[in-house]
This record gives sequence, C-alpha cells and structure tokens, in this order.
Amino acid sequence: MRIDIKAVEIHNRKLIDLIIDYESGQLTHGEIINLFQLLIDTGLLNELQGSYARKARLLMEDGFIQGRV
Repeated sequence: MRIDIKAVEIHNRKLIDLIIDYESGQLTHGEIINLFQLLIDTGLLNELQGSYARKARLLMEDGFIQGRV
C-alpha cells in the first residue's frame, strides 16, 4: 500500500489549523465536537496536553463524542 505523503501533509496542516483555531476560541461548538472526535479517532488526543483529554471527557459525558480517552 502506497501512502500519499502530500495528502498526509495536507491533513496534518488542517488539523494543526483546527487546533490553533480551538486554542484561540474561533471554533463553533459543532467544530469543537468534530475536532475532538477526530483527535480520538486518530489517537492523537493522547499526544496532547491534559486539558484536551479533560475536554474530551466532558464532551463524552454530554454525549457529543464517543471513544476512549
């Protein structure tokens, strides 16, 4: 299987932009939910600071996202 490096770079750049937008308070509630579900689905949540895991737990408790933290 061949990995499309350019596609991975674009995906990573979009993810970084989303995290920056989240940190600066520029995401809507729906965008925050999508970001945190993506972080869980990709396993990246555990690579970030603890405040991300705490936010993910709150979103899970409220039923907005699914997965394990």
